[in-house]
Amino acid sequence: MRQELLLTMGAIIIIYQMFMLGRTIGSSLLLLKQEGYYDLGAVEKALLLFKRGDDDQKLGNLRKDVQKWNNILPKPKGWEEFKFGEIRAYFGCHEYAGDRTKPLLTLKDWEYLRSKYIEIVDKHAVFDDPVPPTDGYSFDENGPPPYYASHGVRGRGLFASRDIKKGEIIHDGERSDIEFSGGETWRKFIFSLPRNRACDVIDWSWTQKKSGDGKNRLLSAMDISILLNGDKDNNINVMPMSSISNQFYALRDIKMGEELLTDYDVYETVWADVGL
Repeated sequence: MRQELLLTMGAIIIIYQMFMLGRTIGSSLLLLKQEGYYDLGAVEKALLLFKRGDDDQKLGNLRKDVQKWNNILPKPKGWEEFKFGEIRAYFGCHEYAGDRTKPLLTLKDWEYLRSKYIEIVDKHAVFDDPVPPTDGYSFDENGPPPYYASHGVRGRGLFASRDIKKGEIIHDGERSDIEFSGGETWRKFIFSLPRNRACDVIDWSWTQKKSGDGKNRLLSAMDISILLNGDKDNNINVMPMSSISNQFYALRDIKMGEELLTDYDVYETVWADVGL
């Protein structure tokens, strides 16, 4: 009850501020969505205080969008043999990926994904890091890595929480990456999730060799480190040490608040190697 009240009050404050700036209800809902008010309970209560015009229709459209992506889809015939591209198309992830207003995952969202991973993938997996996934993971003795999750021009992403020096290690996947034994287990995991979480994990998965002559492994992560966006050429400011490394270092000095960007093409993703 207390959390619900706080969410409602937070939604009221945001909507009031938007109205004082002369913004539309659509702009207010967009900001609320980015801030994580995506379950609609707090938003609906807050909007009752600011009813006007076509609010009902716009809120109804947002409600339909939330319900569409929160649903668990039925397993299609032959899903056990679906390849990566077929799975991504079935869940409609191209549309989902194009929505740059998707909210950041809450602690509850990350804990849900982790619990499903333990249930379906690895019953012996332990997620006991004192640093919450909303902050990353225990990077060193000082706590989480030097970045935070927020929204930018590319949607969800990672931003430097302090000035970072050229050559500095800013992410260590050995402390955060998780592994799937192969395509069969990964499929079972994906098809157990609602559409939004399924599309998240689909686009947060990759294959990577951990040694020069080793086999490709199917990897992902379940904390904000997975929100590191890819880009090309002059925008790239962090890179892995090599194609078989999951440690990332700064290519140049990075200012606090600057988005961290890498080039994921350094990893040769071959879905067929992992049964997808």
